[in-house]
Amino acid sequence: MQIYSFFKTHKYKFLFYLISIIIIIVLGLIYWHISSSYVFDSDNAAPILEAHSILKGNIKLKGWNLSSDNFYTIDLPFYVIAESITGIKSYLPALVPTIIYILTIISGLYLSTINLLKKEKIYSLLITFGLIATAPIFFLTQTLTGPDHVGTILFILISFILIFQILKKGKYYYYVIPFFILSFMYLFGDPLSRYIGIIPIIIFSIFFYFYEETENKISYILIGTSSILALILSFIIRNNVIKLGFFNLVKIPNTFVNFPQLTTHIYYLFYSLLKLQGAYFFGESITAKSTLLDLFRFIILILILFTIYLFFKKSFKNHIEIKNIDKLNFLLVTAFIFNILAFILAGITVNAYTSRYLIFLPILGGLILARYLSPYIVKHKIYTILTILIVLSLFFVLIKKSYYIHKPYNIPQQQVGIFLEQHNLKYGYGSYWNSATTTLYSENKVKVRQVLSYNNKLYPYLWLSNYLWYKKNANFVIFDNQKTKIITKKIAINFFGKPNKEYKVDGYTILTWNYNISKKFNL
Repeated sequence: MQIYSFFKTHKYKFLFYLISIIIIIVLGLIYWHISSSYVFDSDNAAPILEAHSILKGNIKLKGWNLSSDNFYTIDLPFYVIAESITGIKSYLPALVPTIIYILTIISGLYLSTINLLKKEKIYSLLITFGLIATAPIFFLTQTLTGPDHVGTILFILISFILIFQILKKGKYYYYVIPFFILSFMYLFGDPLSRYIGIIPIIIFSIFFYFYEETENKISYILIGTSSILALILSFIIRNNVIKLGFFNLVKIPNTFVNFPQLTTHIYYLFYSLLKLQGAYFFGESITAKSTLLDLFRFIILILILFTIYLFFKKSFKNHIEIKNIDKLNFLLVTAFIFNILAFILAGITVNAYTSRYLIFLPILGGLILARYLSPYIVKHKIYTILTILIVLSLFFVLIKKSYYIHKPYNIPQQQVGIFLEQHNLKYGYGSYWNSATTTLYSENKVKVRQVLSYNNKLYPYLWLSNYLWYKKNANFVIFDNQKTKIITKKIAINFFGKPNKEYKVDGYTILTWNYNISKKFNL
């Protein structure tokens, strides 16, 4: 009777949570299906091997060489948790990014409702869901094949949520410590977070400290001070990782873009924005249904940019009007602008494959647009019907597009792994792109470690790898006959000696020796 009374009293809330859980499960299955359709490369496989090393007791990953964006404190904990449950499985590179992106959506949905009226929250949730959860396939390809920068975005969104908990009077100490820890974690794990996370937060805290007329300035002092301390601590530890017994961090110099390259960066900024937004209609048939969808998403992109313009116009007319500034929108817009500036001005190589540096923009843009439009939708019922129809349409488009995505029938590295295991070849070497992938698809039954050639000699390739790998007994080398010139039969024989056997498997050559070839490295 009490249970019945409880459900009767809270039936709408219960129904809301039930529907939300069902939608999340459906989305999770769709994302996992999309992610599982990719043939994972060694970048995707690396965190699986790192997590395995941690679970074997090497918590600090001593001996490993990781990239500047190491994701050690961001994505890697998710891989460790998953792998501790399942062991090394070939589906983990699809499962873990799916979980991270689902959590990112939930964080975004929660953030979209902050400081809005009850009815406005509903429509903000709807619009955010429509723009982020039912994102274009190209955007999902950038977010569902980790580790990339989605975990960083998840942590930044959560830190944004914590900021607005800190701003609630009397709740400083409940949230400042987790905010500091979270800020340090994403700063240590991903240098990009300095520009899309911590700098916008510092600007936010300084701005409102000086311009907001309130006695609650201590909140902004705590936010700003915590952010600066987290930034300093991350710099100190990143510069002393080896001394502290951690992995070696391969540092990438921070430079500004060369002036001649500036136009290239600007071009790929617009290219990436259009692709990520699903609005790249150039070269498409004018009458095709897919082109109409691209044009619709292009309109959404224009609306996002126009909304940012309106935000500035409303907030800074002739002078700063602090009462007209939505604090969360200020933070979101600042992060949006700094993401663009970081992409344009950073001295990195950008091309058609570097859209991943901008995946925060569609999420930020979706949140900004949702929060801006929701008050107008509340006032006009016709907008309510239109919003629901659009969100449902986008959801069904996602389902339809994902239906036509299929997992590759034949994965060469998987076939090679099966062959190696059948022939009791358990430890050997290969090029970077053929090593960790073969290890992953064999679910660690076969271990292939990456090497590179230089001046007709082979060397351990110390990138996303552990130097201790090259001290273990190995007796084979694999290389791709079609794609890679990093390892050739001639180089392998000149360096390791004449093999006793040679096999051809699915476009790969496998050379085997009846002695330990690792001794040739003289480590």
